[in-house]
Amino acid sequence: MIESMDADAPTAAFPIEGTIRQLLEDTPASLVAALEGRGHTPDELEAYARSSSGAEQQETLRQLMLKAASSPAPEDARLAAHLQGLLDPRERAWQRVIQAHERGETLTAMVTEAVKGGLVVDLGVRGFIPASHAGLAQNVNLQALVGRTLPLRVIEINRRRQVVVLSHRSVLEEQRARRRRETLQALKVGDVREGSVRRLSDIGAFVDVGGVDGLLHVSEIAWKPVNHPSDALKVGQKVQVLVQRVEPENGRVSLSIRRLTIDPWAEVRKRFAVGKSVKARVTELNSGGAVVELEGGQDAFIPMRELSAGRIRRPEEAVQVGQELEALVIEARDRDRRLILSLREAHEQRERREVQSYSRKQRDDGRTTLGDLFGHLFADQLREAHEMREARGEPEPVDPAGGELAAVESAAPAGGMITSPDAVSEAEPEEPEVVSSAAPIAGEGQASAESAAPEATVAEAIPATAPEAEAASETMAPPDGETPAAGSRDMAA
Repeated sequence: MIESMDADAPTAAFPIEGTIRQLLEDTPASLVAALEGRGHTPDELEAYARSSSGAEQQETLRQLMLKAASSPAPEDARLAAHLQGLLDPRERAWQRVIQAHERGETLTAMVTEAVKGGLVVDLGVRGFIPASHAGLAQNVNLQALVGRTLPLRVIEINRRRQVVVLSHRSVLEEQRARRRRETLQALKVGDVREGSVRRLSDIGAFVDVGGVDGLLHVSEIAWKPVNHPSDALKVGQKVQVLVQRVEPENGRVSLSIRRLTIDPWAEVRKRFAVGKSVKARVTELNSGGAVVELEGGQDAFIPMRELSAGRIRRPEEAVQVGQELEALVIEARDRDRRLILSLREAHEQRERREVQSYSRKQRDDGRTTLGDLFGHLFADQLREAHEMREARGEPEPVDPAGGELAAVESAAPAGGMITSPDAVSEAEPEEPEVVSSAAPIAGEGQASAESAAPEATVAEAIPATAPEAEAASETMAPPDGETPAAGSRDMAA
C-alpha cells in the first residue's frame, strides 16, 4: 500500500468535485459538453482522478466512468476509457510513484520481505530498498525491518522494466539534519544533556545529543587519566554530559563527563602534602623513572634521579614492579595533576633522624663527642661542596668505607685543619718522653726537636685550656738541677 506524506491539500478542495456530483444526478446527452458548460475541462477531471485516493472519491469517479461509457457521444467514450486507466489500482500506484519522484515527496510503505541485497516493499507495485539504503548504519539487520512501515524516498524508476528503487537512509539523513539544526540553535554552554555513545576513537568518544554528534575528549571522560575511551565507555551507552563549547557555524560541540563531578585533586593535594612520607607500590617502569600507586589508587611518579643516591642507567637497578616502598612527596604538579616522589630524599631523611636520635642519646648519657663539638663545621662544608658539585654537574664522591668522609675532605680548604673525627683521632700525639739525662748525647737534641715538631702541630690543631696547659708543663718539667732537653724547651716555650 502506498501513502504520500506530502499531500497536504485534501481532495475536497477541488471545485470540480461539486460538478461531478451534479453530473451524476442529471442525465446530460454529453458529459463532456455538460462539464465544459459548467466551466471545467477534461484535464481538470483527469487531475482530480490522479489526486483522489479516498474510497468515496474513487467510487464517485467509477460511477461517472460507467455513465460516460453508456453515453452515445464519442467524446464520452474516450473519457470513460481514460478514466478507467486512471482508476486501475496498479496504474494509480504507478502514477503516484512517478509524481512522488518528480516532486521529491516522501512515501510510506510496508516491508514485505528481506531478500539478498535488500528489502522488498509494497507500493501497489513492487519496490526495492538496497541494503545500503536501509538505514544510517553500514550493517543493518534487514530481517528486523520486515513488517515495519518505513518512510521512503524514490531514487530510481524504470516503468518499462517495472522497477522502483527507494531509499530509507535519505529520509533519515534529512530528519537528522533537521534535528541537528534545531539542536545547535537550542544548545547552550553549561547545559547538561543525556546522550548516546555513537563511536569511539583514539582522541575520544562521539556522543549523540539530539541529532548532533559532540566530541567527548579522552581527557574529559574522568579526572583519572584514561588511556583509551574504550576503557571507560561502550558504543550505545547512555551518558550524562556537560556542554562546554558550541560552534554553530562549524557544527562542533565539545562535551565533558568529568566536570559533572567534584575535582578530587584538591583532596589529593591535602592528603599527600609535600614533605609527607607515603607508602607506594611500583606499577610500571619506563625510561623516565617509575610509576607508583598510593593509597586509594592515586598514581604518582618517581623520576630516575630520585630513585637512588647513586647514578643508575635504568630504573630496574633500583626498584622492581610490584615492590612496596616508602617515599617522600617532593612536588605536586597542578597542571599535570601528578605527584612527584623521591626515594633518595626519603633515605636521607631517615639517616638524619638516626643521627639526631643518636646525638640526643649521647647528650642524655652526659658524654661529649667530637661530633658534638665540630659537627656544625662538617655540615656547612658538606653542604657547600654539594652545592658546588651540583653547579658544575659533577657526581657525588663515594667513600669506599661507606661514609661521608670523601665529601668532607673534598670540602676542606687546602692546608687547613683536619675536619674528620677519624683523622683527628689518628693525628693525636703519643705521650712525650721525659729526658732524664742532664747532658744529652750529641745528636739526640736535634732528633728530639724534630720529633717534637709534629707534636706541636697537633697541639696547635687541638687548643688546650689553661689548666690543661699548666698540667702538661708540670708533667714535662725536669727534676731540680737538671737542664731540660732541647725538645722539652721547645714544647715548654
